[in-house]
Amino acid sequence: MDKKILNNKPLVDNKSISYQPSQFKTETVSPEYHDKRLKYRIKISEIIDKALNEEDLFKEVDKHKVIKFISNMTDKGLINLNEIPDEELLKRIKRILALEAMSHLLEGLSPEQINQFDEASKRRPFFKWHL
Repeated sequence: MDKKILNNKPLVDNKSISYQPSQFKTETVSPEYHDKRLKYRIKISEIIDKALNEEDLFKEVDKHKVIKFISNMTDKGLINLNEIPDEELLKRIKRILALEAMSHLLEGLSPEQINQFDEASKRRPFFKWHL
């Protein structure tokens, strides 16, 4: 066997290599779970499409990123889409899209421009929460 040697020493010291067996986490997931998850993703996608058609500001937003974000919330049990009326869900998704669009707008600003934006936004409530 040909070993690579540098300055009369092997490049790899076999004594320093230790074998660590791989450990895999296994979970059993029911087909119903996958069906439910797929239905949620389709529902989210349709609502995002509706919001994108209503607002030109959202055109630059990465739809798949938003779907993944909301899907993670449903997977963790933080929200149940079946309990939220479609119009309320549309409003919530529009807020997420607005924040995502705003982050894209701010990416091109200089630090001075961001400071000016921060000062201007402190004086105005952009989101009014209705109870």
